[in-house]
Amino acid sequence: MQDERFTRVVRAQASARVDGDSLTFAGYLLPGARVSGGGPASDFELLKAEVDGEEGSSVVKYIGPKGAGSYVIEQSWRRVDEAWRVVSMSRPEMAEAPSAWYKAMGLVKKIYTFGPNPGGRRRRG
Repeated sequence: MQDERFTRVVRAQASARVDGDSLTFAGYLLPGARVSGGGPASDFELLKAEVDGEEGSSVVKYIGPKGAGSYVIEQSWRRVDEAWRVVSMSRPEMAEAPSAWYKAMGLVKKIYTFGPNPGGRRRRG
């Protein structure tokens, strides 16, 4: 069953992830909620938001930065004191894998970050 209030809550949480606001995103989680990761996102698409009494479920597709691919997060929700909270979330699949160019640039960044110091001095850290 569709519930407009629940849909707004799911959209607000997804917007927090896109905005990089991890504190707001985590504020929707119940303590001890099973959580699986994701990555940076530049946009999202709400695929499903359904309610059955005090329980809800959502599926959100997050679109990564250009070339980074996209991923899907499924969440189970529960109404607690009139507020919707995430009980568990999982990332079942990559909807679109990162491009080869994006992966190559990530490797270059790792080599530069962990390689020798271009200034010739030893890195501290």
